[in-house]
Amino acid sequence: MAFDSIKWKESNGPDFPNRIWMLKDLMDHHDLHGVTKDSLLRDLGEPTRADKDYLFYQVKQERIGSFPLHTITLVIKLGPDSLVQKVMVHK
Repeated sequence: MAFDSIKWKESNGPDFPNRIWMLKDLMDHHDLHGVTKDSLLRDLGEPTRADKDYLFYQVKQERIGSFPLHTITLVIKLGPDSLVQKVMVHK
């Protein structure tokens, strides 16, 4: 599925049903390196969590009840100039 900003931001409670289908297109066809934090937030929305210079976007999470078993996360590292320095997928 091609990356679509509106569909990327859609949530169903704690889940984001479209992200897993768009992740490959986002990584392969949208170079995020050097993008400003403001532009990134406009395109990807608010991160699931943030820690210092890292933004974390939950892509998919498998659970038993409310206990998470496996999570796929898009991790974005910002440089001191608030530009994207590194993009990673944590599985």
